[in-house]
Amino acid sequence: MIRPALNPRIVIWWFAAWLAFLLPPLSGQAQGSGARESVDRQDFDRELWEELTKELDYQDRTPVRRNEPEYRDHSEQEAFWATFFKVLAILAAIAIVGYVLANMLSGQPLFGPRNRRVEGQLSEITLENIEDHLREAEIDSFIQEAIRRQDFALAIRLHYLSVIKALIEGEWIRWKRDKTNGAYLREMGGQPLFQPFQEVTTIFEQVWYGDRAVGRGEFDRLQPIFLHLERTIRSGQRA
Repeated sequence: MIRPALNPRIVIWWFAAWLAFLLPPLSGQAQGSGARESVDRQDFDRELWEELTKELDYQDRTPVRRNEPEYRDHSEQEAFWATFFKVLAILAAIAIVGYVLANMLSGQPLFGPRNRRVEGQLSEITLENIEDHLREAEIDSFIQEAIRRQDFALAIRLHYLSVIKALIEGEWIRWKRDKTNGAYLREMGGQPLFQPFQEVTTIFEQVWYGDRAVGRGEFDRLQPIFLHLERTIRSGQRA
């Protein structure tokens, strides 16, 4: 039995139809797979990129160190203490200069002991050292104490020292601890007050160094001679 021959056109048409039926699903599947692959690749690339570049700074500036605030704090503290010690050194220098100038103006030694002035207090000036502090001594208080104790010879001596002090303050004589009464008399030679000064000098030497006894009556007679001369000296009279 002879089969009829197939028409080539029909075969080609069926083959084309079959391809048309198969290609859309394959094409869609391929497109879906490609899209997923693209999305996965983009997600992967973006995450990887962010992970690799999170420490980088794309701005046109010098990277900032993460410990810069701590470094800045240390710098500020160092600047503060440097200024503090500088000001302290300046104040110390001013104090030292002021101390040196004050000592120079007062005439006191810079590093030596100060000379303490004795202001006539009985606890600091005694009968033993009164001649060493004749300019500062309040002799009247000693005179009154000697009279109260009826030590009239001592009172005469103190009156004589009071006359010497008045002569020194009036610039009639120059004081020196070891000068004798004779030296003072020679220095007063030719002065208007030489005679009264010679008189009180003689009285003092007779009472203090001699055997001349002085009672209350004798003292009351001699005391005005000393007081009159002292008032004359302090009044500035030279005639």
